[in-house]
Amino acid sequence: MKNSALKILIVDDEVHASALLQRILENMPEFDIIGTANSAKEAKTILTVSHVDVILLDIEMPSEDGFNLISYLRSKSYYPGIIIISAFEKYALKAIKNSVFDYHLKPVSKNDLLASLRKYKSMEQKSSYQSLEQISRLLQNDKKRMKLPDSEGYQIIDPAEVLFIEGDGNYSDFILKNGSTLCISKNIGSIEDDLPDNFIRVSRKHIVNVDHILRIRKKSGKTFASIESGYDINISRGYKSLVELELARFFL
Repeated sequence: MKNSALKILIVDDEVHASALLQRILENMPEFDIIGTANSAKEAKTILTVSHVDVILLDIEMPSEDGFNLISYLRSKSYYPGIIIISAFEKYALKAIKNSVFDYHLKPVSKNDLLASLRKYKSMEQKSSYQSLEQISRLLQNDKKRMKLPDSEGYQIIDPAEVLFIEGDGNYSDFILKNGSTLCISKNIGSIEDDLPDNFIRVSRKHIVNVDHILRIRKKSGKTFASIESGYDINISRGYKSLVELELARFFL
């Protein structure tokens, strides 16, 4: 793919939703909308004559839904990136089973859509590098050790001992199973990518260890992750769909 434009197909039966996606991406040379389809059938026709890198896909459509289109593509050994843009959260778990790249609720914001597309393009461009990086990370995770800076140098801890991480400005607190708290001078965003895969972001301020989630519950219109030792961590609305996708990787 290198520096060529990302070829995109929009599949949505709602005219206004499709038009919104086109407006977001128009006049951006890094993206090339090769077509729009208002049904899975029309999308198949376009795909027989055009190569696409990414499909922006709605789920609920007449005759065939978005998942039927995904199944069709897999049967043809065709694997473009699939970014679902749906009005419903309920399809998130099924989406992860179908290996979608990302999932957004309508109306998707410009920033969120561009972030997903650029992330996909970057991953495609650096696939060989990332494969090596993923192997390295897996090996690091196997060692079951985290090196965290403290006032005297570094402290080595087992990730399994971390219940969750709470961000506080330029600092992050690691809440441990033994009841202690380890504070480091890094903001929560800067440490997120260095954590093992079983740590997931649930809000702007919190990252939780999936292994210590006892249950997901709703109370007063909010969703909480109940953590060992009696902690209830609020799952922000903006992270809810992504949290469901991540949890599905571990529990399905």
